[in-house]
Amino acid sequence: MAETRLEQFQRLYKRGMELLDNGEDDRAMAIMWEAAKAAPEGWLQVAIELIKDGKTDLALERLREVLALTTNTKVRAAALNNLGMILANRGQNARALEAFELTSREEPGYADTWSNLALVNKWGGRYSDAIRYASKALTLDPWHEQAGFIRSMALLLDCQLERGFQEYECRWRSKSNGLRKIESPVLEWDGTHGTRLLVYGEQGHGDSILMLRYAKRIREMGLWQAWVAQKSMVPLLRMIPEIDLVLEPGEPLPEFDCHIPSVSIPRVLGETIETLSGAPYIHSDLQEDYGEGYHVGIVWRGSHAQLNDMFRSTCLVDWKPVLDVPGVTFHSLQVDHADEALLYPQIISHPKPADWSETVRRVQGLDLVITVDTSMVHLCGALGVPCWVAMHCRPY
Repeated sequence: MAETRLEQFQRLYKRGMELLDNGEDDRAMAIMWEAAKAAPEGWLQVAIELIKDGKTDLALERLREVLALTTNTKVRAAALNNLGMILANRGQNARALEAFELTSREEPGYADTWSNLALVNKWGGRYSDAIRYASKALTLDPWHEQAGFIRSMALLLDCQLERGFQEYECRWRSKSNGLRKIESPVLEWDGTHGTRLLVYGEQGHGDSILMLRYAKRIREMGLWQAWVAQKSMVPLLRMIPEIDLVLEPGEPLPEFDCHIPSVSIPRVLGETIETLSGAPYIHSDLQEDYGEGYHVGIVWRGSHAQLNDMFRSTCLVDWKPVLDVPGVTFHSLQVDHADEALLYPQIISHPKPADWSETVRRVQGLDLVITVDTSMVHLCGALGVPCWVAMHCRPY
């Protein structure tokens, strides 16, 4: 029986790998090229494995070779989609967009493609296009995890808060983001029942700070409220008089008759851009006295745990045009990698803050904060301190 194309590919590819191991590179590559011509889909799989191994330069070469070797629309679509993702992960959004648009023409029934088109358009601030493409992906696959998340975020960015927060509940379907609701026989709060509410943080510090604006609304509704927060944030939450009890994770919970994850509060309250409350909503007398002059705090790196950190985090050498502005005193608000500021005499370094209340004291003494990290953005917003955000190519 004659061998299939994939069997021929596997045989030739195996032989090529043996020659590579023996140092016969030229013969190996010639045989591997024969394998690629025999079954471009096999060569595509090689590219995908290279991507998994982080060898994206080699993967790009293989993907381009696949596109040169085949007219099969499914194989071409998969190659283009992977090529687009490599480009997107390098911040080359325009080239990634071209690849995804080509993919959609090669294979319009591929939900991942429409989701990726939505993602790149969201990064580019084209929210109506992002919503339209994500909707197309969800029509093809109603359970598409990325498309659901992108559409919810695009709706929020487009100021369609009510629908956006409703759709953002899709985050609980994900198995990869680590989010989990508490297990309790008590019903989740729907805004109409209960008198003793337990609110718990579900994501990072910034999201928790952002949602503290609702403590006042909850109190106005007549509910007693307890909030569970990260240990370092406990002093910050205790600055809000409307919160009756603040707990660290692991502490015994009080009696409660309803509960809610904090980022679900705006959905329950039916938040819109018109009803959104302004700043400040954290009030504190803590304020550092830096003396005369114009004082600016800077944060140049974010948390490595954030997926976009490779795009948003910077080195201080990139800040030269800012740091050379005359008449300004700069203060480091950086926590991790703060020692980099020691190389720059323009920047005053401070000890690592013990908790967020110490950060509040420092921030409230400043005239302006410039940051790449969103936790500081939300803190400044909550305090009413002017803040500039250094945006990157994949803003969210």
